[in-house]
Amino acid sequence: MKDESNCVKMVRVGFISDTVVVAFVNKDGQLPVFATMVASRYASEVFRLGLHQAAPWTYRGVITYGAFEIHDSGSFFVGPAVDEAASCYERADAALIWLAPNAKSVLALANETEFQGAVTKEEHDVPLNQKGKENLPTSYRTNVVSPFPFASSPVEAQNIATAILATFDTTKPEVLQKRNHTEPCLRRHLNEHAAIWANNQALMR
Repeated sequence: MKDESNCVKMVRVGFISDTVVVAFVNKDGQLPVFATMVASRYASEVFRLGLHQAAPWTYRGVITYGAFEIHDSGSFFVGPAVDEAASCYERADAALIWLAPNAKSVLALANETEFQGAVTKEEHDVPLNQKGKENLPTSYRTNVVSPFPFASSPVEAQNIATAILATFDTTKPEVLQKRNHTEPCLRRHLNEHAAIWANNQALMR
């Protein structure tokens, strides 16, 4: 992963069972949107690491923003941002990493140059599971972390999308449903990513 520790006050990566937790604290004077974008880029890299395993897998998760405390060991987290993440990191019924309400509100302050391909500029309807509870929303409209490296070509991005979809065992109905929820988001973001790439190529000519 790219070392961005000189850009933030603190970087911690922790593991809770099979869950990966990535935490960032901005340096004094930095805008909240910076931490949101950095967290999204690191989450994207973790997501892609799963695709390169002998038995590839995909992640789902959420980006939150707010106050938190983390133990130096990286294995103990507390605070409002952690509570928000814990309440919804398994809610996506798709292989997506999405922005929870607090992070989404931070993103509203971002300008065009601050996106840097870390998250989708367009909002997506993220399908949510009910987790055995009634009266929960079945979707949430928000931005989604890009699974594609910022400088990747449309061909490279398509290969990543194909690898993501290949991880689903479609013989299981509940897994097939998650794949069917994932594919439209990937397709829409592939178009957005290709447009950004083409624009960047034009600027470099």
